[in-house]
Amino acid sequence: MHNRGFTLIEVLIAMGVCVGLISVGLVITVNEYRGEIARAEEETIVMLLKSARSEAMSNISGTPHGVAINPPDYPHAYVVFEGAEYDPLEGEILAQEYALDLTASSLSAVVFEQLSGDAREPGSVLFVDSLGMEREIEINAEGRIDWHI
Repeated sequence: MHNRGFTLIEVLIAMGVCVGLISVGLVITVNEYRGEIARAEEETIVMLLKSARSEAMSNISGTPHGVAINPPDYPHAYVVFEGAEYDPLEGEILAQEYALDLTASSLSAVVFEQLSGDAREPGSVLFVDSLGMEREIEINAEGRIDWHI
């Protein structure tokens, strides 16, 4: 007599394999999602830096332009500003929330000179994403912005 169907042990083994595969897939998907969020934040910072440099080189308002990262009056924000230094009372301010942690050695503001686009203080914006990976955006003395995706 032939029994058709699966035994209880076969069903449990098949379910265990499926649950294991789904668990691994979810972990990979969640980590990929977190990495994508960090890449999007990095691209946002680069876009704001390029925008500020472009406005400075175009001599908009006849002043230098810059980006402040995590200023005291806008915690966890990027602020694009006009002028030689960040002043919350002057210039155009654009704030955007972010979810990255800056490292202690990171620049807190980048100012680009009008017409030349040179950076007043070359350095790096360093931050750590939710996966613990450090990311870096470099700004050299000529205002060149380098980053690695």
